[in-house]
Amino acid sequence: MADRSLDRFNANAPAEVRDAAIDEYIETGVLNHETAQVDEVETAVVQAAFTQHIERHVLKPVGLSMDQWMEHIDEAELPAFRRAAVEGNWQALISHARAAAKMRLDLGI
Repeated sequence: MADRSLDRFNANAPAEVRDAAIDEYIETGVLNHETAQVDEVETAVVQAAFTQHIERHVLKPVGLSMDQWMEHIDEAELPAFRRAAVEGNWQALISHARAAAKMRLDLGI
């Protein structure tokens, strides 16, 4: 469902609308349906899909939960991580998650 929503958004939204919605998400962490000019449910589905993908494919393999990983992220880093997710640069997130998991292991937590 999230893929269909993204496909519709990418195919139908003018470039300036797409860019504004993506930029707002990267900066705030909120995918705003008004900025994206799409249904509120669709934005919630897409945002949940990003989170689920990160949990399943980035964090779970290294034994972290989202809450545990967030303990190792400086708030100033969040836009860079959101940009990586939007661009599909999962390796950047995986590298950070691995480092966080190693740090937790080294600290015994």
